[in-house]
Amino acid sequence: MKKTFTAIIGAAGLSMALAACSGGEEAADATEETAEAEAEAVEAPDAFIVDQTGQLAGELGETMAAVDTRLGEHFAETGHNVQILIVDTTEGGDIGAAATAAMGEAGSDAMIYVAAGDQRIGVVGEGIDAAEGEQIASDMADAFDNEDFDGGFMNGIDATAAAMSN
Repeated sequence: MKKTFTAIIGAAGLSMALAACSGGEEAADATEETAEAEAEAVEAPDAFIVDQTGQLAGELGETMAAVDTRLGEHFAETGHNVQILIVDTTEGGDIGAAATAAMGEAGSDAMIYVAAGDQRIGVVGEGIDAAEGEQIASDMADAFDNEDFDGGFMNGIDATAAAMSN
């Protein structure tokens, strides 16, 4: 998705440059408007955080609403679709592989994958290397262990966004 978005913007930029060189300001303006319309066509998901366990929605309803809002704001600001998926278990599977599969299924740019029953977190995404993902997950787990769920999620979102923009 990010590559498609980048390609659209790149093509629009090239068209504007060519139009400007040929003296066609109207063509450049039209091309810019088309690029903006295509960029806006990328739709946000119905929810940026999904709790498949159903357990946290009641306990952390306000936190989850705030997290969903923050992820929506991040999407509106950057066009990066960062999602959080909370599952019970990976059934012994690799957390990174599960996070990568979930990211692909969701069509997101990054995935914070929380296996609550396993007490494991996987963070993957475009521009995020394995060490960065592990550090983000570790920091989130530390916050969760201290019952700082707001801080764990919000700091995880910020760290994921920062890693993507490097």
